[in-house]
Amino acid sequence: MSHDAPPPRILARRDTAARMLDRRPDLSVERNERRRARELAASLGNQAAVVDILAAWLEANPDAELRDLSSALADRLQLRLASLAPASRTEEFTVTSRVEEAFELGWEMFEEERVRELLRVLALCSPSGTPEDVLCAAADARRPDVEVAIESGFVRRDEDGLVEADSATLFFIRSRGEPPASRYERRLRLAMAVRDHAARVAPTDVTLDSAAECAHQFLEDLAQYGLQASLAHRMTELLRLRGDLTGARVWVQRGLDIVHRHPIAAPLAGLLALDEAALVLFEHGATVARPHASRAVELLAAAAARG
Repeated sequence: MSHDAPPPRILARRDTAARMLDRRPDLSVERNERRRARELAASLGNQAAVVDILAAWLEANPDAELRDLSSALADRLQLRLASLAPASRTEEFTVTSRVEEAFELGWEMFEEERVRELLRVLALCSPSGTPEDVLCAAADARRPDVEVAIESGFVRRDEDGLVEADSATLFFIRSRGEPPASRYERRLRLAMAVRDHAARVAPTDVTLDSAAECAHQFLEDLAQYGLQASLAHRMTELLRLRGDLTGARVWVQRGLDIVHRHPIAAPLAGLLALDEAALVLFEHGATVARPHASRAVELLAAAAARG
């Protein structure tokens, strides 16, 4: 699945020291430490995501100074570049490698594998963010794990309460790769978490919409057509209750197309036909809706007879 991600957030040079030392007031008052922080940030392209992760590292290592952090990154970078021919050690490659090592430094701080799994799940979704309950369900994580991820600098909450990450962070997580079995299971868990959340979320809550599009595509890719039709049914209900009849009709049409193309999804045909009848009722009245409702009842009865 492609990700149309925005470019990484870049900080103004004058802001980098305050941001990197935000959690270490003992260092922020020292002129030399502020200078070292600006120099380190500049060597990382002044990327906000990396600066935030290094700020978390400094907080987690209260006895460390900027020169300790710079030395740790320099050692890691030297090991990475040692096996390369000098001609390969371009400035662009060196900066990219230094950024990756900074992310690795933060990644290694996690004590619980659940936090890493939560981040892997987040990286599956679009940069617009994912509801916290969906992430926790898909990653088998807990709300305190989300707080750890936020404190680490890897993610943040947006104004709608969605958990999101900078595009550079998402790229780092995706670039680590995943075994084929994990790839399949992780996407399936995420899609099922979205589907289940659609049945519980308040109709006025629009935070699930982007994740639902993501889940729909995953279920298509995984050939999970029954779950895909079930997701379409639940999203149709959610949007209808919200009053978004246009959006509801998009989802019900998706569902109807799925059950027509894939016999395995046929048991959902009655529910989706009933969804369509409800939309016709709202838009055109009872007379026009009556044959749609009758067809839905027939399909539901046939499904019940099949057990």
